[in-house]
Amino acid sequence: MTLPDQFDHVIRSARDLVGQPEKQQEHCLGALFGLRHWHFVNIGSLDRPRPATGIIDTARLLVVFSSTGKLADAMGKSASSISIPTARAVGYCKQFPVEGLLVNPGEWSFAVELRAIEHFANAATSGGTGFWITHTTTEEDDFWDDLGVR
Repeated sequence: MTLPDQFDHVIRSARDLVGQPEKQQEHCLGALFGLRHWHFVNIGSLDRPRPATGIIDTARLLVVFSSTGKLADAMGKSASSISIPTARAVGYCKQFPVEGLLVNPGEWSFAVELRAIEHFANAATSGGTGFWITHTTTEEDDFWDDLGVR
């Protein structure tokens, strides 16, 4: 079993933001984009990989894990993965007819729409003057707002 890592702690802290879905999504997406790779479950062959999908309600989602260890815990040690560098992951996801991602299926999973992922990625790379800092307190938010840099 893989021990909780920084990604897990961020996702768990997002659950404390009840009634603040935008902040919850920012925490989750910030953690996701902070990874070096996204690890998709490969249901194809090694020479013709194909990522696994799942359905929640009527939405088809790509199944992705934050680490190969978490993928192996959930899918078994013999499970094959498709590891995509985070910088290329959004483009990879857009190749498939899906509405979003199911991240780390299980007790601490979350689902996010592909358009929210694209928006977050575009905002992070738009070259704007602001920047995003994860896990700030209200006082820290006020500090950055007062400086006009957030």
